[in-house]
Amino acid sequence: MLRSAPLLMIDMLKKIADAIQFLRLPSVALGLVCFIVISTILVGSESHEEEFLAIPSAAGLLWSIFTFSFLVFFRAVPEKAHRSWKFVKRLKRRMVRAGYWIMGVVFIATTIGAIFVSYRMIAIWFRDYG
Repeated sequence: MLRSAPLLMIDMLKKIADAIQFLRLPSVALGLVCFIVISTILVGSESHEEEFLAIPSAAGLLWSIFTFSFLVFFRAVPEKAHRSWKFVKRLKRRMVRAGYWIMGVVFIATTIGAIFVSYRMIAIWFRDYG
């Protein structure tokens, strides 16, 4: 009976990134719209009526950047090293995958931070405008 190897964290992140590649263009579009709204508010807003969109736009820009960077970065995770490869080539592949693993841990930590920041931003927005 053959058992498949368990998915490592970076392999799972690669699988997720491959599955949601369709969000790549929408995340760029959302980021551009949010950036334009924030820029317009900062540069051209003479009244406080338009400023209510600043916090949701900042949160949208934050999440569009995170989504796009996730999709681009983790799509390029290399496969595991084959046992038939020579030692140096296997070691090189493992080092590259270790770098992706470290970035995966950093990405998960920053995502948790972004969730907290987004929650606080939206709570403040609802308190002020809700």
